[in-house]
Amino acid sequence: MRDAIFAVQERAQTNMALTGVDTDWELSAITIPQTGLSLQSVAVALRSLLPGWRHEVSGEFVQSGNGISLQLRLNGRVIFSETAKDADPDAADTLLGKDLQGGAFKVVKEIQPYVAASALYGEGRSDEQVTAAEKEADHIIASLPAKDENVIWAINLKGVIADVRGEYPEAEALLKKLPRFAGARLNLGNVYDHQHKPEMAITEYQAAIWLDPKLASPHANLCNVYDEQHRLEVAIIECQAAIRLDPKSAPSHTNLGRVYHDQHKLEMAIAEFQTAIRLDLRLALPHANLCKVYDDQQKLETAIVECQEAIQLDPKLALPHAYLCKVYDEQHKLEIAMLECQAAIQLDPKFALPHANLAKVYYEQHKPEMAIAEWQAAIQLDPKDATYHHNLGVIYNDQNKPEMAITEYQAATRLDPKFAAPHNNLSIVYYDQHKLEMAIAEARAAIQRDPKLAAPHYVLGIALRDTAVSSGTDAEREKRLEDACRAFLEGSKLVPDDSNFPARMHDVDSLMNGHGHCPPA
Repeated sequence: MRDAIFAVQERAQTNMALTGVDTDWELSAITIPQTGLSLQSVAVALRSLLPGWRHEVSGEFVQSGNGISLQLRLNGRVIFSETAKDADPDAADTLLGKDLQGGAFKVVKEIQPYVAASALYGEGRSDEQVTAAEKEADHIIASLPAKDENVIWAINLKGVIADVRGEYPEAEALLKKLPRFAGARLNLGNVYDHQHKPEMAITEYQAAIWLDPKLASPHANLCNVYDEQHRLEVAIIECQAAIRLDPKSAPSHTNLGRVYHDQHKLEMAIAEFQTAIRLDLRLALPHANLCKVYDDQQKLETAIVECQEAIQLDPKLALPHAYLCKVYDEQHKLEIAMLECQAAIQLDPKFALPHANLAKVYYEQHKPEMAIAEWQAAIQLDPKDATYHHNLGVIYNDQNKPEMAITEYQAATRLDPKFAAPHNNLSIVYYDQHKLEMAIAEARAAIQRDPKLAAPHYVLGIALRDTAVSSGTDAEREKRLEDACRAFLEGSKLVPDDSNFPARMHDVDSLMNGHGHCPPA
């Protein structure tokens, strides 16, 4: 009986922790009698299984012919009576119900209804789970006093369910009914995060922390939001706070690993993902994130193994399929890559990344229109990802649509002011349009953001060289040629095997007419 009730509780705990309900339970050791089938002797110990349990639970198994019956009573009232056809341990387990069937679940439902609702919800990965949990939450709200904590938690759960379904106005309305409940503020933050409203999400997570300083989840979620905003140092602080509050939280270690990955601290990221795996062998996300890290390290076969492990642990998780798409693309296995991206999209139609990765596959297959459609789908799902706009701009430029390319490049620079590539590509488009001063400004912006990028040095050099020819004064002409020479020289240092830079330096040297040399002597 203890094991069966613990199984119900354990299923509920993950969801309750993630939705802001305190689950700091200590289960006392229970000794099941070795002889006899009566449960009466363990009734006192059973009381400690759930917070606030002040009831007597009694019952017995009775063998009848070839079958076995279980009857359970709560304070003398029969709450469960079922019969199995066989009289063996498996039949007894079925009656007790270790998988949300039978007596144990009925006991939990009677004593703490919200725990039962959370157990039904589990991780909310199927419509059946969500519908069953919602039905139980509605029953709690209808049958218990409004101020009962089970009702508060049930409203909170209904808000989570509305969020999962994408019914954001309903989710907001439900969760705003509970302004003093930390879990509701946490989940309201999630609703705003899912709508790409990071500042509103941050406000709600901070409110949850203020209401319940011991709650780890809002710190973990703040870590995610700050990571998406590229505020990586602040993100690390929040992840570490979550881990201090809940050292055994595998998701918090996973989040911290993702931030380290974004900082290009790959070994530290790997260590965090491996810690998460040790803490929860059932968790798929750290394996998926390890796949991404190993991909970055060009350990493609190892990456594939980790993604496949993630898929085996959670076949409904889209992320490892999206990463596998990228890995197979890098291996030039384009058909397999396409299948993985399509699998990810089917599993999670609201996930932008597989659309972006599929766009790359189509681009490499020389299918620009299909690539454009996928980039546009990715942008619609995640309009604040600068790389999506930049890559769409690249395709438009390839199609000789410079104004459309400029629009996308400019969108990328607004979304990520530190992103060098769109500035570099803007400089190329402006140079091709003979807008030399604008080309110079964008090339310098690219160099400022990434001094190790050679391409903008080249555009800067040729644009300065061309403007020098039409300069108004000799002094201005000489200054432009010197700056052009310096740009080509810096670019040559970055890519010493590229013959274009020395050739352009020779051009500049010829234009100097003895008023200096390129490269300087």
